[in-house]
Amino acid sequence: MPLPFDAVKGDLMISMTSTTLLFRLVLGALLCVSAASVWTQAVHPDDSAAAKTRAQVRQEFLEWRAAGYDPADWLDYPDNALRTSRAN
Repeated sequence: MPLPFDAVKGDLMISMTSTTLLFRLVLGALLCVSAASVWTQAVHPDDSAAAKTRAQVRQEFLEWRAAGYDPADWLDYPDNALRTSRAN
């Protein structure tokens, strides 16, 4: 097995074939593009995960209360939240 550094010629020997190198370059480029697209997704105003102001959160809470949601009813929590979300 040859060493990666050839002492006689004084340069590095390439141990990868050109197809392997090309495959690694293409795979690296695809990973970079996909990571960049995830990080730069635009946040839409209708997105529920978007940052909201305190006034917006309070307004949504008041709308849920008006639709019949009771936060003190923790025994029926999943059902009462689902009922209220269907009413909106």
